[in-house]
Formats: sequence, C-alpha cells, structure tokens
Amino acid sequence: MKTLRGRVRDLARRQHDLVAVWQLRQLNLAAGEIKAALRGMWRVHRGVCAVGDLTELGWFMAAALAGGPGAAISHISALMLLGIRPHQPGDIHVSVPRGGGRAARGGLVIHRRQDLDVGISQGIPVTSPTQSLLDADLEPYELYRALEEAEARHYHLSLPLDAVVRLQQTIDGRTRSDAEARFILLCHEHRIEPPLVNRRVNGIEADFHWPRAQIIVEVDGWEFHKERSQFEEDRRREIVHATAGWHVLRVSAAHVRDAPAKVAAALRSVL
Repeated sequence: MKTLRGRVRDLARRQHDLVAVWQLRQLNLAAGEIKAALRGMWRVHRGVCAVGDLTELGWFMAAALAGGPGAAISHISALMLLGIRPHQPGDIHVSVPRGGGRAARGGLVIHRRQDLDVGISQGIPVTSPTQSLLDADLEPYELYRALEEAEARHYHLSLPLDAVVRLQQTIDGRTRSDAEARFILLCHEHRIEPPLVNRRVNGIEADFHWPRAQIIVEVDGWEFHKERSQFEEDRRREIVHATAGWHVLRVSAAHVRDAPAKVAAALRSVL
C-alpha cells in the first residue's frame, strides 16, 4: 500500500507534475499531513506546488489549478493550449465559476464567469474552442487563422456568421501565416476577386494566384527570405513562371499590414 506521500506524487504525475492544496483538502487531509506530503516540492502559485521543472504544459496546468475547483484555461491562453493560435509569452488567462476561485495574482488573469463550457486538452481543463474564440477578442486576421486551425484540428465550432467566418468558409486553400491571412482580408475589403491559396502553379507552390489572369502574388516576410539561397530560389521560380506566361507580384508582409490600399491598387493594376 502506497504512503500518503506516494499517492500525492502519483496525483502530481497525472497533472504535469503538479498538485494543489485544495485537492488535498478534498481528501480530508489535515494541515500537518498536507505539509508533509508537499515536502520537497516547490511553490508555483499560492496553493500549487510542483515536482521538478515545469514544461510549457505544466505552466498551463499550474494556472488552472491556481484557479481552484472548476477553473479552466480560457481566452487567448485557451486558444494557445488548443493549438488554434501560436504560443506567446505573457500572463495566462483562467476562468473560474462566479463566486469561487482565487484572487488575481502575478502571471494570471482571472475571469469570473456564470457559465463555463469546459473540456480537457492534454489533461488540462480548458474552455471549449467556441467559447475560447468568442472570449479572445481577436483581430480579424487572427480570427481567420484561428478558424483555419480549428477546422484542421476538426474542432466543432458554433460561431455567429460574421464577415470573417463567412469569408473563411469560401476561400479555396489554406493560409500559412498571419501575413497571408491579412492578404485574404485585404482582397475582401477592397473587393478583389478571391485568389486560390497555396496551390501549385507550374509545378511550384504559390502563396496566391488567379488562374484566368495568370497572376501570382507572393507575400514575403524578411525572416523567411533574407538568406541568399532563398533569394536565388525566388529568382528561379520567377523565371519558371515568366516562361509559362505568368506575372509574379511580390509584396512584403509589412506592406500588407501597413499599406493595404497601395497593395490593393498594385494588384488591381495587374489583374
């Protein structure tokens, strides 16, 4: 039969090497027993202790446990945990049932909610994809990318059919970056015919293209195109396309973000 300390360590292993004091109290352990069981562990948040170093998932688990019974990772943090938006540094958002949970503390943003639609992702309580998207207040291009990721991961969504949701459902192909999502929205906002996205043209994958006009647009981010080998590859591709009668228009991610009207005007001139 396992000792109390062994049982607590087993619980921690099931929770990314974490345990909360409130969980031990639910086992009717006395204060002295809890103190003994947690000996050798380190405090992550008040009332939450860990065995060893935490992984990225461990920090999410610690935040959920810090919220108390019924708490869940939510808002933009939930989208990161669900794989719908990329991970970014910053405070972790946690939703707790109204009237319960813990006070705000360093590293956490606490939201008190009347109703929570909660599931489990990688062993961590998290609000549903639909609720997380509604809560996160994303920019349109972020929402577009999030919808694509949710679809790719086969999450069932029940969202109001606003302009971005409708647009994402009509585009042929899938973007691969926020810059490409911005470009799709640029076309929509400036009433430019939607392109095909990330499909092969002349044996080469193109960011965007219009088959009838034989126009290709490549949205270049400096971080992906600053090496000489990539520069040479881009020129090779342009020769292939030009030989086949296609025109390539290159725009920077910064121009798409900061000067969308100028990009739209340039695109109209070649279309």
